[in-house]
Amino acid sequence: MLFTPTGTFYSKVQFKTEEEVEKVVVDNFKLLFGDYSLLLPKSLIRTSGGKGTVPDGIIVDFKGNRWFILEVERGDHETWGHIAPQISKQLVAVMHRETKNKIAELCIAEIGKQKKFSRLLESDLKIQQISPSRTTTNGWVTPWSRQWRLRSLPEAPETASPSGRIRIGRN
Repeated sequence: MLFTPTGTFYSKVQFKTEEEVEKVVVDNFKLLFGDYSLLLPKSLIRTSGGKGTVPDGIIVDFKGNRWFILEVERGDHETWGHIAPQISKQLVAVMHRETKNKIAELCIAEIGKQKKFSRLLESDLKIQQISPSRTTTNGWVTPWSRQWRLRSLPEAPETASPSGRIRIGRN
């Protein structure tokens, strides 16, 4: 069992599919990444060599001035045969300039659709309306795209099971 600071109660469940785990993460990404985070839709990203991969999402945290590649995997997936190649492609792809530009474009488009979130950024974080011209080397994308590390968020030890694991690449 888990209680959040707001008093929300969660209980342990067995996930049957990766999609179930992904839905829980996507539906609750603000609990994991904060109110000033934005979840970008699934989108194909490519390495400089042209290898493609589709992460489960890209999360931009405006308050923390960072961004994350979201990849949800069940704990029973084979690490070296399934998970490692997928995460490796994602980590290489996010270093590619075209991928960084695509993430910036997706972010701008998504903020344009979410007027309430745009107003929140402006009022609370004093971030003015974001436009494509601000994504240049002096803009807000560059600090997020400099260095990447792999981070894994397993289930809490008392509830650990092979039902699911969240894997996130982040800068």
